[in-house]
Amino acid sequence: MPEIQDFIVQHRLEEEVLCLPKLSVDELAACYKLATLAVNPSLSEGGCPFTFTEALSVGTPVVMAKIPVSQEVLTDPVLQELTFFDPYDWKDMAERIQWGVANREKLLAVQLPTYEQLVQRTWQDVVNEHLDILDRMVSQRGAAEGIS
Repeated sequence: MPEIQDFIVQHRLEEEVLCLPKLSVDELAACYKLATLAVNPSLSEGGCPFTFTEALSVGTPVVMAKIPVSQEVLTDPVLQELTFFDPYDWKDMAERIQWGVANREKLLAVQLPTYEQLVQRTWQDVVNEHLDILDRMVSQRGAAEGIS
């Protein structure tokens, strides 16, 4: 995006911010592996934010925006407390990043058990969950209309 590149140049951040479009899967994994901490400030991720599983797959802890989809998947209260920041508050984001860098091993220890659970999920699990939701919707609609 040209406006992002312009911002980087205007604020002399060329040494601090890297834009790496079109990385291969292996290149992305290498970037995660070499990172001290992965940060995901996204306000709209589909499913589980991929940053969580991608970074943890190579042993890099993650801090991320506290958004409904992430809260739905990452339900452990301690995990949420240590992982999430308010995406509308740059100070909260900065504090969470600083904390994550300073407490990398603690964060990793809290996140890895959830990562291990998530990687056990299959596409069949996803299909079954969607079918369960559809079944509940049909049942609720039938009950509301007096159909048994």
